[in-house]
Amino acid sequence: MIIYMIFVVLLALKKGIFQFRPGEIYFLICSVCAVGVLECLPLAAAYGLDEIYRKSLKWITKYFIRIWPSKAFAALPRELIDKCYHQHVVHMSVENILDTVMCCDKLLATLPNVRWAEPVFGITSQLLEAAVKFIADNFSGVVLSDKFQSLGKELSWNISRLEESI
Repeated sequence: MIIYMIFVVLLALKKGIFQFRPGEIYFLICSVCAVGVLECLPLAAAYGLDEIYRKSLKWITKYFIRIWPSKAFAALPRELIDKCYHQHVVHMSVENILDTVMCCDKLLATLPNVRWAEPVFGITSQLLEAAVKFIADNFSGVVLSDKFQSLGKELSWNISRLEESI
């Protein structure tokens, strides 16, 4: 059963099934897919399945706003939660840092105040601190980025929310 589940997740990750498709603004990540990836991550780490492990980490990082606030993510071993955090920090750039700040702010505001969510709250707070430090260290690059330049032009951006977050 475990081998079959790993095979299915690997196949789905390879074919790009676990991705947002352009133009599908309201596409939601299937909860079965999210749980499947989160169940395979510790198995891939334990059995040395590096490709599944890397692709799972990449996918979890890309969709952290939907994956992190789940019981399945919070139930992962602490070292895997830390790996997800480090994956996100390593891939910070001037183009994606504002999205990270806004998503962290949204996640912290909507995360339920329950016991299982404590690790998620902690790791999200750490990520927000790392993002603010990244912005401080790369301020000129962030200000000159296309994402920053279009800050007030998109509906999804709220300048006052960003100011409060930083």
